[in-house]
Amino acid sequence: MQTWLVAIVGGAIGSVVTALIAEYRDQERQAQRDVAVVFQTETWTHRFWRWSEGRPFPELTAPGRAQRVLEVWRSAVTSHGGEPIEVVDPTRRTLEETTTQVVAGVAGDFV
Repeated sequence: MQTWLVAIVGGAIGSVVTALIAEYRDQERQAQRDVAVVFQTETWTHRFWRWSEGRPFPELTAPGRAQRVLEVWRSAVTSHGGEPIEVVDPTRRTLEETTTQVVAGVAGDFV
């Protein structure tokens, strides 16, 4: 396969994976907000029932279970033996990195 084609395919895969990670991040944040709303709107009778049964307020378990999958998604992408292409992980981008890229004019697409 042509080297340029390998780079294009690898870059496209990297972009898709970046979008997948961003989508996961957004869904996880929404789930956390939903849990917070349920906790805030829970009445004293619900709290008393949970206390009497010895049950803590339920927590999200998917984020912990999903970490192995996310780590695989975060690894560099290779296509047909080409050079590895780093995946941009929007969940680990700091404000400092973003600001530096924007000032340098190489910000690209912020998912």
